[in-house]
Amino acid sequence: MKDLKISLIVPTYNRAEYTGIFLKYIVKYHQEDLFEIIFSDDGSTEDQFAVLSEYAKDLKIPCKLVIQEHQGYRLARVRNNGVRYSEGDYLCFLDQDLLPSEGYFRYVKKYAASTRFLITRPIYTTADERVKIFTASDNAWCSELMDKRRLRLYKLAAKDYIYHIGKRLGLGDRRPKLQGGAFSLYKDQFIRVNGFDENFQGWGLEDDDLGRRLYLNRIIGLNISHKAWVYHLHHQPAPTKGLRTNRDYYKSKNYNKHSNFAKNGYNLVISEKITFLRIK
Repeated sequence: MKDLKISLIVPTYNRAEYTGIFLKYIVKYHQEDLFEIIFSDDGSTEDQFAVLSEYAKDLKIPCKLVIQEHQGYRLARVRNNGVRYSEGDYLCFLDQDLLPSEGYFRYVKKYAASTRFLITRPIYTTADERVKIFTASDNAWCSELMDKRRLRLYKLAAKDYIYHIGKRLGLGDRRPKLQGGAFSLYKDQFIRVNGFDENFQGWGLEDDDLGRRLYLNRIIGLNISHKAWVYHLHHQPAPTKGLRTNRDYYKSKNYNKHSNFAKNGYNLVISEKITFLRIK
């Protein structure tokens, strides 16, 4: 198994209760596989620092909170901010409403490679199942959910593997598709394409854009959901979801081997106030 220093980057915006449960499970089941955790916040009105401080008492690795001012939905910059404050050599992105499966980061280490990024797919929970998870004293609920829904994940992984092999042979398009909620890659791969394009403001397509630029750089996606997956904690959809305000900008971009570097990306000098807090 590769000795990677994994920086886990978790974008947050309100839903502090979800942030707390996320950190609770990292502390209890995953921290030995991680180098650090960075929570990158989009200017929440809820007190993420207080919640994180409460659940970080038994944390043995560095934990940071990066906060930008809220000026609308700016997920691309939120994720880039997390990377800007990271110190590991490998980046793992997970949204605050996604709990990693048992051994998740060990499989990430196993499958990590300089020529690929990794994606994992979710098992969706119901409102009742989410309540059970929030009140559980252990993770026994995981096997129950997996027994019910594993077939879907296996089918997705098998289908995406065909795309992966095709892409390695120079065939196909940009699949398996990168989905920003749960993916990982080497930090130098992220920097090579200059991370997320911060011109994407509003919901959607910033992850599609990153995936296309990675493929142009011959970094191919691999779905490892037959071994590692995430549990999506049920919640009502955000009001902005589905309103793809970036569609025109996305369609206007000319994707070719000479345009795989985001002009307004990771290396951008940020002029606005960014608050950095060390939780642990």
